[in-house]
Formats: sequence, structure tokens, C-alpha cells
Amino acid sequence: MASADEQEPPPDDFEFVDSGGAPPASSTGLAALKQHVAQNKTEFVMCCSRTLQIIAALAYALPAFIPARAAYVGALAGALLTSALRLRLRLPPARLSREFAAAVLLEDATHYMLYALLFLYPPPLGPVLVPTTLLGFLHSHTYLLQLLDTLGPGRGGPARFLLSQVEQRSHAILTVVALTEIILLPYCITLLFAGRSWVPVPFVYYRFLTLRFSSRRNPHTRALFSAARRAAEATADSTTCPAPALSGVVGAGAALQEFSCE
Repeated sequence: MASADEQEPPPDDFEFVDSGGAPPASSTGLAALKQHVAQNKTEFVMCCSRTLQIIAALAYALPAFIPARAAYVGALAGALLTSALRLRLRLPPARLSREFAAAVLLEDATHYMLYALLFLYPPPLGPVLVPTTLLGFLHSHTYLLQLLDTLGPGRGGPARFLLSQVEQRSHAILTVVALTEIILLPYCITLLFAGRSWVPVPFVYYRFLTLRFSSRRNPHTRALFSAARRAAEATADSTTCPAPALSGVVGAGAALQEFSCE
């Protein structure tokens, strides 16, 4: 892991790389758009799956035309498809080796495939859709800008403005995603004791969080865990901490410290 962390990570959805500006006028227009889609089928399908994923999540939040359960499953299925396509783009051809298995586990797309599969069959949990929906919204904006550039530099002015706002707020969006992922662990445990979740869910989700903590490309989960651990330690050392709450604070700090050692 140490040597992997020292290497410069390859470009990922979390990195917003300038595509070099708009293409020449001779290579723009509807014909250029069709050619671009034909040459980048996987990326285009990923953008479509993310768009459908966002629409399904909104339909779950506002169940006017689609049943809530169907919209929930559709949103997670879209996230699963997007992650599978992303994994296909990032990994070399599959082979049976320890190195390939380790490379698969390091990929963020693998983490979110596990996430989508974990929550696909239990009863719908609204907060579960927050991370995947925000990530789908965030990751699709770069490719949508490429499509607008292919159509022409002057096309889609309002859409360009909205997409630029997404990029400017990417750090805040990723922080909300990481915070939601952390909060979901005690939420799943609470639902288990309330009889509204399956027994394996908290244990598998704990494994998902350890994978997110070790992510090389999205440090937000690791940063939030470190901040929470320092806050718990400071609270435990404070003389104003009530005695009944002290054991809980110490236990929380120990759990966070265990994550830090992953």
C-alpha cells in the first residue's frame, strides 16, 4: 500500500481535467456529435446511466409517476451499471492473480458496486441514494461539457453555466458524500435493532467503509474520520464531558482509531 500511495494516481472521475478547450469549428455540429458518440460508446453509456440514475433518485424522492420501490431499485441499478462500466475502462483484461484482485479492490468503482449490491434487495432506505446520486451528478458534468463543446462553442450557454457551478462545488459535494457514507453505518445498525434491515448489512457496510477509507483518489472519507477521531479525543479529555457520556465518547474514539489503522 505504501508504494501504491506514493505513485501518482491515474486520472479518475474525481479529477476534473481540462479537455483542452472547444474543438475546431470544422469538427463541431450534429455530425461531429454522432461521430464522438460512436467513438466513445462506453463513456456515452456511462453518462446515460448516470442521468437515468439521477432521474430515478428524484422519482423516489417525489413518487408521483413511478412507484417508490421501482425508482429506488432503478437508481441503485444505474449506479451498479455505471460502476461496472467504469471498472471495465480502468482495469486491464481480467486474470487470476493476487495482483489483479488487489487492483480491483483499490478501485472506487468496485466499492460502489458493493454498495449498490448491498442495498439493492433490503427495504428502501432513502439516505442510501444520496452518495450515488451526488456522485452521478458530479461525474457526468465533465462529459456533458465535452458533448456541448462538440456541438459548438456557443451552444448550451445556460447548461454550461450550471455545469461550471457543479465543478466549483465539487469539494463540498464530495464532503457531503463522505459524511453521508459515515453516518449510514450507525443508521444501518439502528435499523437492524429496529427490525427494518438484514443482519449482514452493517457488517458488509463496515467493510465498504474500510475500502472507502483506503481510497487513493477520494481522500474525503479519510479526512472526515481523522477529524471525528480528534474531536472524540478532545471531548474525552475535556473536564466538561458528562460522566455518563464519557464511555460512549471513548468507545467512539477507539472505533475511529481502528479505522485510522486500516
